[in-house]
Amino acid sequence: MSVKTMHLGGQVCLKGAMCLGALGVFFWVLVLPRMDTVGRLDAEIAEARDVIARQDKLFPLYAAISADLARADMAPLPEPRGGLLALEDIPRIPDMLGELARAHGLEVRSVTPAPESLDVEAGTLETQCVLLGDLDGVRRFLASLGGVEWVRGLLALRLEDSGGRTLATLKAVVRLAGQHPAVAGKG
Repeated sequence: MSVKTMHLGGQVCLKGAMCLGALGVFFWVLVLPRMDTVGRLDAEIAEARDVIARQDKLFPLYAAISADLARADMAPLPEPRGGLLALEDIPRIPDMLGELARAHGLEVRSVTPAPESLDVEAGTLETQCVLLGDLDGVRRFLASLGGVEWVRGLLALRLEDSGGRTLATLKAVVRLAGQHPAVAGKG
C-alpha cells in the first residue's frame, strides 16, 4: 500500500503543479496586460481631476466676468447714414481716420489708401490702418468707424499684443461719390 500511496501523492503534486502553471499563464496572459490599462486609466482620471479642480478655482472669476458683461452699458453701434466721400477728399482719408483714432486714445502708425484697389464702377477704395493702443480704445474706434457714413465696412481685422498694448491692423472699404450711375443704387 505504501507504493500506491506514494504513486497517488506524486499525481497530486503533478496535478497541483499543473494547476499552478495554468494560473500563472492565466495571470500572465489576461491579468497583467489589464493592469497596464488600469494604470493608464488611473493616470487619465488623476489628470481629469486636476483639470476639474482648476476649473472649480477659475469658475468664480468666469462668473464675475459674465456678470460684469451682463451689467455693462453697451451703447448700440451707430447706424451709417449712407453718405459718400467726394473723390477730391481721398487725400484727406488719413487725416480723417487718424483724427477719429486719436479721439479714442490710439496711436496712428499708418493710414494708407490703396490706389490699386480703386473700383470706379462700385465706387469703393480700400484703406489700410495700423493703430496702437489699449483694447478698449480699439473697440471704441471700431464702433465709431461703423458710424462714419462713407465707410462701407471692414475687409480684414487683425489684433496683436505688442508689449502690453494692442496693435490693430484693419482694412476698411470707403464709399466714393461719382460712381457709375447703374451701380449707385446698389450701395
